[in-house]
Amino acid sequence: WPSEGSVSEPALELMAKEGFLYTFTDELVLSKGINEIIHRDTGGLPDKPEVLYQPYRYKNLDFHIFFRDHYLSDLIGFVYKNWDQQTAANHLFNKFLDIRRNITERGLNPGDYIVSLIFDGENPWEYYPNYGIDFLRSLFDKLSGSDDLNVVTYREYMNGKGKKSFPVLESIKPGSWIDGTFRIWFGQQEDFAAWKYIYKLKNLIYDRYIDTDKSSKALEYIRIAEGSDWFWWYGDEHFTANLLEFDKLFRKNIKMAYSCLGEDPPKSLEKEIFSPERLVQAIDGDMLVLRPKSYINPRIDGKITSYYEWIGGAKFVQSPKFGSMHRAGFGIISSLYAGYDRNTFFVRIDFQGDTLNESAVIEIKFDINDNHFEYEIDPLRKIVKIIDSGEKSGNQVVCAFEDVFEASYPLQMF
Repeated sequence: WPSEGSVSEPALELMAKEGFLYTFTDELVLSKGINEIIHRDTGGLPDKPEVLYQPYRYKNLDFHIFFRDHYLSDLIGFVYKNWDQQTAANHLFNKFLDIRRNITERGLNPGDYIVSLIFDGENPWEYYPNYGIDFLRSLFDKLSGSDDLNVVTYREYMNGKGKKSFPVLESIKPGSWIDGTFRIWFGQQEDFAAWKYIYKLKNLIYDRYIDTDKSSKALEYIRIAEGSDWFWWYGDEHFTANLLEFDKLFRKNIKMAYSCLGEDPPKSLEKEIFSPERLVQAIDGDMLVLRPKSYINPRIDGKITSYYEWIGGAKFVQSPKFGSMHRAGFGIISSLYAGYDRNTFFVRIDFQGDTLNESAVIEIKFDINDNHFEYEIDPLRKIVKIIDSGEKSGNQVVCAFEDVFEASYPLQMF
């Protein structure tokens, strides 16, 4: 698994040259490589499962590429943490059966195909009930008792196929598992500023020190600084309560590389790379507000349909002053989003995982200008009831709840 599922033709050729047998990336990279969109039905089932659920041989090399199921992987990464864990395991298990049934109905042998679930393994479990143990046990109990599904490693799958011929991918467009591009890591001014430090430092090493003993340790610090996580937090796409620490550590690695060379680091490294003005302190310092960046147009269905639906809106998160153990949220709310397009204002509320397992009704009340809005949510039954929809809004207010609460309001109200 290359960092962030990032691939390019030179990278793939290097992997093959060094003896790797296969690698992995996202289905979006596959779509661009074969110039074909992977369409799904309303249940997330691909219309052509044979396109996604098998590896591709890269050119004429003895080297293959597996492509992860983006939809199913995101269910584990972002959605199932808010569900009853047995229900979540059953849901995923049934998705596998649906895929198998679809393959069979197309006259294909399901044993020839493999579904790849790939996601940030260290990240989601702390937000799951019992750290994901209940979900995983329930899932693997069902899988181990199934005659229709087999859990295999990629090595076992490839060994079991013998000399089977897989489709050939003659070319691939560079990209990652985040929308098939690299924009998260060099799409904004903070990213550019950080990469510029690395660029200048590497030029210095290769121009003056590459044949000296000093270069080895300096390059080690550069490789650390080139890690994708630094650039995940630079730019305003993402927020972490530890942004100050991340920024300080990144600059420290650059400084250490200069120190290994016996060179003085640029004085500009004493200043933060990130832009503090992109955060606004609010509500007595108990919450941070991330500024809206662009129009949004989310589907109001109460589901986290896509990670990018709300990425352009404002986000309200807990202040880092409470420490890392509390950064997931405050009270029963983990975060709140707001945004708009030319005609509509949108609101989303994410709840703490345990809240959605309680039988108590959740009341939501707020006012927009002269309009009062009131809702009641039954988390166990996945029902939201409109108590008061605002005097001036008529029937134009739309709301939904399943994993999150979402609502939309016509801008003419403001």
